[in-house]
Amino acid sequence: MRKTILALLLVFTAAAAAAFAWQGFTVSTRRLTATISEAEIPAPEPENKTASLTFFGDIMLDRQVYNLAVRNGDLGYSFANIENIFSLSDANVANIEGPITSFESEAAKTNGMRFTISPAFVQELKERLLALSLANNHTLDFGEDGLRQTKKNLSDGGITFFGDYDNRGDNVSAVIAVKEIKFGLVGYHALSGKNFANVILDIKKLKETTDFVIVAPHWGEEYELMPSENQKREARLFIDAGADAVIGGHPHVIQPAEIYKGKAIFYSLGNFVFDQYFSEDTMKGIAVRLELKEADGALSPSYEIIPIQGNRMSQPALMEQGGADSLLEDFAGNSSVTEEKREEMRLFHRLTP
Repeated sequence: MRKTILALLLVFTAAAAAAFAWQGFTVSTRRLTATISEAEIPAPEPENKTASLTFFGDIMLDRQVYNLAVRNGDLGYSFANIENIFSLSDANVANIEGPITSFESEAAKTNGMRFTISPAFVQELKERLLALSLANNHTLDFGEDGLRQTKKNLSDGGITFFGDYDNRGDNVSAVIAVKEIKFGLVGYHALSGKNFANVILDIKKLKETTDFVIVAPHWGEEYELMPSENQKREARLFIDAGADAVIGGHPHVIQPAEIYKGKAIFYSLGNFVFDQYFSEDTMKGIAVRLELKEADGALSPSYEIIPIQGNRMSQPALMEQGGADSLLEDFAGNSSVTEEKREEMRLFHRLTP
C-alpha cells in the first residue's frame, strides 16, 4: 500500500509541475534557472604536480652491440628483453657512450675503444629516451666534427642533450619539462679535469629557474666498486651549490648511494647496454626511477632502484628476484645511509631521502 501511495505522489507531483508551467509559471522557472547558473560555484582544488624520470647507466651502440644488431636485422635488438622498463616513468635519461656520426665504425672490426654510433640508432633512442648526456670520455672519439654531427643528429631526432667533454660553459646543461615540472640536467665529465667551475655555475643558475636540479657526472675509476674520495667531495660540492640529486656513471660497475643533507647521491649505475662480458660486475647495473610529488607547495622525491642483468648478447633484462634481492642487500650494506634507509632499499627497492 505504501509503495502505491508513493508512486501516486510522484505522478501527482510531476503532473502538478507541468500544470504550473502551463498556467504561466514559466517566468518563475526561468528566474530559478538564472539564480542557479549565476550562483558562485567553488573552483576545483588544483591538482598536485607529479612527474617521474628513470635514469639508466652507460649505453654504447658500437662494436659488438652494433654487430649483433646488424646480424639480427634489428636496430632495437639490444632493448628487446627490457622494453617494459621504458614505460615505468614519464621520461627517461641515459649516458650515450660515444658520438653519433656517419663515420665508418672501426670498433666493429677491431674490437677497439674508439666508438661511433650509427645515426640509424637515433630513432630507436628517441622512442625510449628524452635526454642523453654527452659528458663522457668517448664523446670526442671522432673529434669536434664527430661532436657536431652528434648534436645535429640528436637535434634532428628530437632528443635533448646536455654535458660536454671539457665542461664548456654553453654545453653543460639543459632543461626538460616533464608534465608540469621543469628538470635541470647538468652533465659533468670529471676525466677531462677542466672547467669544474662551469658545472657549479650552471647548478646555481638552474636552481633559480627550474623545479629540480640533477647532476649526471661521468667520474671515478673504472671497475672500482666503491666511490673515490674525490667523487664524494665533488658530489657534496654539487649539492652545496644547489643540486637536488646526483646520479653518476662511468665505472661500468654499480657503486653505492649516499644521502647528504637530505639529497640522494648514486655514485654509479653501472652498464645498461654494453659489450663488456668479462666479469659479473660489468654485466650488472641498476636503473633509478625518480618520482616527484607535490605536497604543501613543495616537491618531495622518492627513488626506486631497479636491478638489471646483462648477458653476452648485450640484451639487458630485469634481474630475477633472487639476484635482485642479493644485489640490493649488497647495495644497501655499502651505502652511506641510515639503517632505516637501508631497510627501504632491501625491502621495497625504494629510497626516500
